[in-house]
Amino acid sequence: MSNVPAIVMFEQQAPLLLGQSAIQQLGTVSMNGNRLVIHKIDNNSLSDDEIDALFADAKKYCDNKMWASALECYEKLYNANVLNSWGKDSYSYLLHKNREYGKALDVIISIDDYTPFIERNYNIYRTLGNRFYFAERYKEALPYYEKAILQAKDNYEELVSIYDFKAGCNCALENYRAAGDDLAAFFSYKAIQLGVDVEFLMNDLNYKLKKKEKSVKDDQCERLYIDFLKCVQMNGDISHEQFLNMLVDLCANGQKYALQYCEDRGIDWRGLYYTK
Repeated sequence: MSNVPAIVMFEQQAPLLLGQSAIQQLGTVSMNGNRLVIHKIDNNSLSDDEIDALFADAKKYCDNKMWASALECYEKLYNANVLNSWGKDSYSYLLHKNREYGKALDVIISIDDYTPFIERNYNIYRTLGNRFYFAERYKEALPYYEKAILQAKDNYEELVSIYDFKAGCNCALENYRAAGDDLAAFFSYKAIQLGVDVEFLMNDLNYKLKKKEKSVKDDQCERLYIDFLKCVQMNGDISHEQFLNMLVDLCANGQKYALQYCEDRGIDWRGLYYTK
């Protein structure tokens, strides 16, 4: 042992090396017979008061949407190994919001017991699917989305979100038949959520409603309708010419995702429109 500051006190028998000055710098100690055992200090360990304070601070930061500050708190709690399944889910969520998708996935898959989530009707499988999705591990996301669909049952808000991301996975994997089926399911559940039937929603998306009929389509519907048409065309259910004609009609009505699609691919939709 060298270069360790110490206080040496001489008594009648022998000098005593005080723990306060030297041993404490090395870690905690214990006696094993006549042997002194020095335990390494865990720099990530936290007292109960520190843990409580970090949880309180994290909640305060989350309530005020100060995500980065909340993430710092959860980082310390995670490193101290004090987070339960719910805590890990929250930490993964904050990492996701910070776009640390790989780490968010690593944290969520470290959870080995889904029972607390299922008992409280929290769809952990949807979360797992989304973490794999954003980490661009699309094939691994799909089984979790299948389980998420089963757990969602008749929760239409959850179902439309699940089918949205599931279709995205299949499109990324170039499985357009499966993606088309996912999007067909999306529009079926979305119609129920919006309180209309699928035919009405399709007419709405194609700008074919009657004058007295009120539009119900939203941004998500319009975005995914372009993907749906592309899948239908890739599957051979409509020709490329039919796809372009439908796209041009949407552009003429100002559908922003159709316009973006044409701009990204250099498609002169105006020229096509006037030569129809």
